[in-house]
Amino acid sequence: MVILQEKGYDTMEEVINEINLAIEDNIKNKEVIISIGYSVLKPEDQLVHDVFERADQMMYKRKQQLKQMGAPTRA
Repeated sequence: MVILQEKGYDTMEEVINEINLAIEDNIKNKEVIISIGYSVLKPEDQLVHDVFERADQMMYKRKQQLKQMGAPTRA
């Protein structure tokens, strides 16, 4: 988990895109592959769990995308 604020928050999407591109290169190079998800606190969130749940859903969606790109799966 990472909590971003100020400049870190302002560049969050750019940094995530760079990480995702590196992960996609890792598929081609048969290197370490991770799946990341993120979420932003919304005014309607009642619990911190709401934020984590959205990030978790995004992570699993990304995991499926990476598999479709050829990422290996665990045996």
